[in-house]
Amino acid sequence: MKKIIVLTLLLMFSAAFLQADLLDLGLKFGTSFADVQITATDDSTEASLNENFDPSAGFNFGIYGSLNLFKVVSIQTEIYYLHNISQLSEVAETTFNYKERVSDYIEIPILLKFRLDVPIIKPYFLIGPSFSILTKAEKLTLDGVWEDIKDQAANVNFSLVFGLGFDFYLFNVRMSLDGRFAMGLSDLETTATVEGVSSRYINLMVALGIGLNIL
Repeated sequence: MKKIIVLTLLLMFSAAFLQADLLDLGLKFGTSFADVQITATDDSTEASLNENFDPSAGFNFGIYGSLNLFKVVSIQTEIYYLHNISQLSEVAETTFNYKERVSDYIEIPILLKFRLDVPIIKPYFLIGPSFSILTKAEKLTLDGVWEDIKDQAANVNFSLVFGLGFDFYLFNVRMSLDGRFAMGLSDLETTATVEGVSSRYINLMVALGIGLNIL
């Protein structure tokens, strides 16, 4: 009798959590707002500089693949091009000797996705690491000239990503909207008065994909 009860509970659990489509594949695109976090040699310099970096809108686009482990849990991997822009105020310009910085990356996040199993619109939460490869870094000097600084910047950047969003399902077609915050864990550059510079950015993304059942 106990075996029958346990088996029944396992079948109920499986029916509630198994996902019909094992894989989701699709395209992603959106906008990005980049900022920096300064670690300085003294607290006053750090506070002043952190207030004087102004994020500007960049963009991102790429592809994603989602392995649906259960109906409410997925592992989502993405590869997308990320174009970030940061503008400096006069206070920060004096320290870094440029007005604006542009950084382009190939971004590869690997995220755990937890969603609520509700009809039609399914809210979800994202968390996981992201690995970025620098493809271009330029700065606008105080003389108004764009200068290549790729050899002065870190070629690899690691981040921790948190996000919230919604999935919309129509048969096996999925549309997603999400916003995510990426907290950079790598130093991007140093100067005489700055011990480290790390990136922070917000991505607003739209995804369109299709579910595939390969079982």
